[in-house]
Amino acid sequence: DSPPKAATDEARMMLDAFSATVTRAGLAMDDLVQVQVFCSDNSLYDSFNDIYRQYFDRRLPARTFITSGTLLRGCRFEIAGTAIKP
Repeated sequence: DSPPKAATDEARMMLDAFSATVTRAGLAMDDLVQVQVFCSDNSLYDSFNDIYRQYFDRRLPARTFITSGTLLRGCRFEIAGTAIKP
């Protein structure tokens, strides 16, 4: 069973926006040390993870993946992270 294309598109769009925010702060995704991902449907974990890994060149930051139920405005994913400037 593959996830709905809309879910993978939404994950990529959310990660693109998150990456842009990190970049505007003068940092890179590889500067993240901790990330929290909130997801409305735990069955999307594997497909989200496949996309998520593409945003890092080095090690992955510590991460919490939280199945949260309904998210704001019907989104499937929300993300928060902490980065440290090298």
